[in-house]
Amino acid sequence: MNSNHSPTVLLVDDDEMLREIGTLILEEIDINVITAINGIDAIELFQQHQDHIDMVLLDLTMPKMGGIECLKRLRALAPELEVLICSGYTEAEVKALFYNDSRLSFIQKPYQLNAMEDKVRHILTGQQS
Repeated sequence: MNSNHSPTVLLVDDDEMLREIGTLILEEIDINVITAINGIDAIELFQQHQDHIDMVLLDLTMPKMGGIECLKRLRALAPELEVLICSGYTEAEVKALFYNDSRLSFIQKPYQLNAMEDKVRHILTGQQS
């Protein structure tokens, strides 16, 4: 994270309410937010803003391009990118899909303010959560 600017998170979720809630939570802790409605949108926005995005908050289940394919494409563009998977699946199920990805964290849906705040701060400051 560049200390000269507020961090920026690309929030990717097909659910409009969850995008709005996630945006409000992140903005409350002084994080800039770019939102995408699916994986295709996320890849386009990431390519446009890659130099400014510090982390991606990524839903797994979306139409057009889901989170798994989106993550593969993001990794091809930026292998060191920090990604926070948000899902209704359990953490064990998600970690099983991505067992060898050390730059991947997990948060359970629905978002809870304190949990998201803690997880995002840990990721952006380089601390393992």
